[in-house]
Amino acid sequence: QLYMPMHRCTHHVPDVSMAEFCYDLPESCIAQFPAFPRGASRLLVPLPEIESTCVQESLAATSSQNFFSGVMTDLTSLLPGNAHLVCNESQVFAARIFAKEACHDSSDLIEVMFLSPEPCDKDPAAMLTHAINGQTWRCMVRHAMDAPGFELFAQSGDIRLTMTIERLHSAWKEEGEPDGVDAMVRLSCNNPCATAQAVFGQLGHIPLPPYMRRESQEADNVTYQTVFASGSAVGSVAAPTAGLHFTQDLIQSLREKGIRWSQCALHVGAGTFRPVTAKKVAQHIMHSETFTMSLQNLEDVIQSLHAGRNIVAVGTTSARVLESLYWLGVAPERSLTSGMCLGQWDAYSIQQQLGTEAPTGVEALQQVHTRLLNQGESAVHGSTRLCIAPGYSFKVCDALITNFHQPDSTLMLLVSAFAGKDTIMSSYHNAMDQGFRFLSYGDASLLFRQPVPETLAKFIHGAANELKSTAEAKVTPEVHAFDHILTDN
Repeated sequence: QLYMPMHRCTHHVPDVSMAEFCYDLPESCIAQFPAFPRGASRLLVPLPEIESTCVQESLAATSSQNFFSGVMTDLTSLLPGNAHLVCNESQVFAARIFAKEACHDSSDLIEVMFLSPEPCDKDPAAMLTHAINGQTWRCMVRHAMDAPGFELFAQSGDIRLTMTIERLHSAWKEEGEPDGVDAMVRLSCNNPCATAQAVFGQLGHIPLPPYMRRESQEADNVTYQTVFASGSAVGSVAAPTAGLHFTQDLIQSLREKGIRWSQCALHVGAGTFRPVTAKKVAQHIMHSETFTMSLQNLEDVIQSLHAGRNIVAVGTTSARVLESLYWLGVAPERSLTSGMCLGQWDAYSIQQQLGTEAPTGVEALQQVHTRLLNQGESAVHGSTRLCIAPGYSFKVCDALITNFHQPDSTLMLLVSAFAGKDTIMSSYHNAMDQGFRFLSYGDASLLFRQPVPETLAKFIHGAANELKSTAEAKVTPEVHAFDHILTDN
């Protein structure tokens, strides 16, 4: 059954208060630098509940409070061989420029954070290869203003870029940072042939999140990119951080176990990280983010769904791509009228109309694949403003690898919708108690969609028990040897 458009209504929007997803995050828990070497991050797994009494008894030895605390390399053991990982291969570009006012002789620098090309359905990967002169971008300008016309410039060597504020969208408020604006900025370069990527490369900085309270360093050019970031998918203004934990060795060990691996590209923008200042999520406006996925990768996911494999999203951005593709498959007329664009609350209104008659993941994704294949396309190109909050029903993803996120953010809403609010809040407090590192350069968690099938739950518990026993066996001889030295002396 496919979705038929209804009259616009708002009663399907989730009634979620942001205050429910707030927690105290000490500054000391926020990672300022990545784990070294890459892949040395810790991994927390909230163990799913199962009904079997014997497994519950064995769980008591696994970890306190039903959590397994390990490292990223444990992922090979914790995921079943029928898992299929989907990662975000978008590459971060130097999207932060520090500029000066054009009309004032001042040395004060104003931060301009480039979010996405304007209009929002333009692919940043394509725009970065074009001449920057005349382009318009959606930007966060860290300078309060109440009217357009403000002009800034930045210069390095023989490149001078002028930025003119042509439209103000809204105020931009961020805790601990000066007020700014969300604006449309027109760009003018003294070299009309210079590509956007070349200009950003010369003038820009890697856009580390402001909560790191430091300037980017040369090392961040490498550590703030995933090892699988694609040079043909440049366009993110923040890293898809769950992917930062992966090394080529870990990916290879997952493949050797039979675990499948696919890529998509969602160019991370304000839709992922813009702070929520509204009291209710219904009042928050999500920015649009563009995404692509080759039909071959989409077909691989469809085959895995059909075979009953567990789809594991590497990061919230990959999860939003997969879930957006589902709803675009359910509502095929949207690709005819709006170019494969999913609105912020479309999924909820479609679900409300379909009720229990919603298509399966295989059926919906096959609709997208077949339609584009018949049109002679080789990839899906779309944009999404999908806001996933408690009340959302996941259709494609079975598990999620993700970092520990900021309080009262849309990412907190997403993980709470996926694993349950109580599980997430308990996990975050457990992680802080154990000294886990939070946010972009922090540690990771492995979450499972509720309810977890009993077969998968038993596998996870068994793997966690085995990993813990192996770790104890490695530590015990060293302790005994040290005791022997003390006794002899």
